[in-house]
Amino acid sequence: MKETKSEVTGFILAGGKSERLGRDKRKITISGKTLITKSIGILEELLGFHPFVVGDNLDEFSIHPDFIIKDAKRDSGPLGGLVAALDKCQTRWALILAVDLPNITLDDLRQLIVSADHSFDIVTLSSGELPEPLIALYGKMTGNFWRERLDKNLLSISDGFNFMKYKKVYPAGGPASLRNINSPGDLELENDSENS
Repeated sequence: MKETKSEVTGFILAGGKSERLGRDKRKITISGKTLITKSIGILEELLGFHPFVVGDNLDEFSIHPDFIIKDAKRDSGPLGGLVAALDKCQTRWALILAVDLPNITLDDLRQLIVSADHSFDIVTLSSGELPEPLIALYGKMTGNFWRERLDKNLLSISDGFNFMKYKKVYPAGGPASLRNINSPGDLELENDSENS
C-alpha cells in the first residue's frame, strides 16, 4: 500500500454552485464537521499529505493558497475541476473526490487505492452497473482526452467513460458510501440517517 500511495495525489472537487440544493453544500455540517473539512481530513489521513482543493470560490475557506487550484474552465461543472486536477497532477494517479459525499470512509478509499491497476485508465468505486466518476483514480495520461472534451464543451464525465478502459470497485461500506447531497431531499435523508 505504501508504494501505491506514493503514486497518488489527492484532489477534492469543490467548485459546484449547489443550485439544486439552494445553499453552499461545502458548508453543510455532518457529525460536527463541514463537508469540505471532512473531505480534506479523510484524504490527508489516507495519503499522508494535504490534498488539493479544486474550485473557483474558495477564498472564504481556511485553505492555504498553495493547495487551491482554479477550475480549468469556469461554469463547466466537474469536468473543469477534473481537467485542472490532471493538469496539476505529477503522479501516475489523481484521486478525485467530490466534496458532497458525507459517508465515504477511509476503508472505501483504501480499497480504491489497493485496486489500482496500470492496465486501466480509471479505477472507480461503483455499487451497481454505472461507475461513480467523482470517487475515482484517473490516470495522469488521460488528461489530454478530458481536456479535448472540455474544449469541445462535452461536459459529461460519465459519457467520457464510454471511451475509457475502467475498472469498478465495490465500496467497503456498500451503496450508502456513495450517497451524495444534491437536493434538500438528499440532505434531509442524510440528517435522518445521522439521527437514527
